Amino acid sequence: THSRESNKRVKEEFCQFLDSINWKYYPSYTNFVLVSTPTSGMEFFDQLIRHGFIVRPGELLGYPNTVRITIGKAEDMEELQEIIKKIDGQIR
Repeated sequence: THSRESNKRVKEEFCQFLDSINWKYYPSYTNFVLVSTPTSGMEFFDQLIRHGFIVRPGELLGYPNTVRITIGKAEDMEELQEIIKKIDGQIR
């Protein structure tokens, strides 16, 4: 089962990852994180969906250059981090 404690831990680890690559995010008390992206949220969405990850582009929520990422299982979030690292490397 994906408990609240596990979800909180995975979210904290994901936010530490974002800190390590200098990506900003908004503090969250929910099961998702709103992340500032170096490109448009729509462009980032397009790149992630090619890898099987569905996020919500911030443009649809009124927050340009962000994506809303729901916290998933630890192994899924680790895979997502690897993909974000690759995208970040291509952008910079």
